[in-house]
Amino acid sequence: MGSYYRCKYWSYDENLLTSSVIIVFHNEGWSTLMRTVHSVIKRTPRKYLAEIVMIDDYSNKEHLKSRLDNYVKQWNGLVKVFRNERREGLIQARSIGAQKAKLGQVLIYLDAHCEVGINWYAPLIAPIAQD
Repeated sequence: MGSYYRCKYWSYDENLLTSSVIIVFHNEGWSTLMRTVHSVIKRTPRKYLAEIVMIDDYSNKEHLKSRLDNYVKQWNGLVKVFRNERREGLIQARSIGAQKAKLGQVLIYLDAHCEVGINWYAPLIAPIAQD
């Protein structure tokens, strides 16, 4: 049995740290961006997901304006959208995201076009919680 198969039997401490997930985007496609957000919400234990902070780095696509603002309301404040007033670039926008994130004990940065897998959270956070 290879190590890949053994990893599904690993167990992690139940007292993991909470996280603010920061997603920076610029003119990202709707379905790609929403797939990222939905995967984080569906595959992160709710007690650990403090907030998702979305930083719009001065997008000009119409679907990333009021449609996005209205769409995230379904999560009752779990997902927050902030907009830069000018193009800042990825690294500066991530720093702005860190300033806007208020609730999590850990900051997690995700690309705007990714999907987290099942049980993604514990293997990432457990070593941080230990030291």
